[in-house]
Order: sequence, then structure tokens, then C-alpha cells
Amino acid sequence: MKDINDRFDTTGQRFLRGHQVTDRDGSARFTTIFPGWYRGRTVHIHFMIRTSPGDDIGEEFASQLYFDDGIFRSGGSQLLLDVTEGGGVYRAIFDIGLQDG
Repeated sequence: MKDINDRFDTTGQRFLRGHQVTDRDGSARFTTIFPGWYRGRTVHIHFMIRTSPGDDIGEEFASQLYFDDGIFRSGGSQLLLDVTEGGGVYRAIFDIGLQDG
């Protein structure tokens, strides 16, 4: 049986990219690794939301979600992930609402 760390071994990889289509309720779930850290930047995950990704006309919204660390502590809480631990994994839920038009 493979260890969960073997499934997410990213040794030698620079970027992790993927996409997910929302369900009927507009929800999407992602499984990823805890991102690496580099000097001068807080630990973060980039995301982009696209409406009508298969069409020429659509909207895009891009941002970042942050983990609580020494660099970002005074940066506010709107994009800060509330991470919980349980069963050997970490979990964070972040709700995003989009207004049409």
C-alpha cells in the first residue's frame, strides 16, 4: 500500500497545475500538497475562476489564498485559509461567491 506522501511526491517539479469543473451546486474540491516556501513570499496557492471556459466570451477572476505565517500575519483575513488537521491530513474550506453581470 502506497503512503499518501508517495502519491504527492513533487520532487523536481516547479509548478503544480490542474483544473476542476464545478458540480450542480457550483462546488469544486481540490486535493493538493502544502506549497513550498521561498524567501520574501508567504506560503500561498493561486487560483483562477472562469465562467464559460469553452466559449470565447466569459469572465476570469484570479487571486491567491494564503496560509497563516510570519510574513502574512498582518495582511488581513479575507484570503487567509483556516486550516484544520485531522486523520493525518490538513483541510481548508474557502467559499467564493461570484455575482453575474
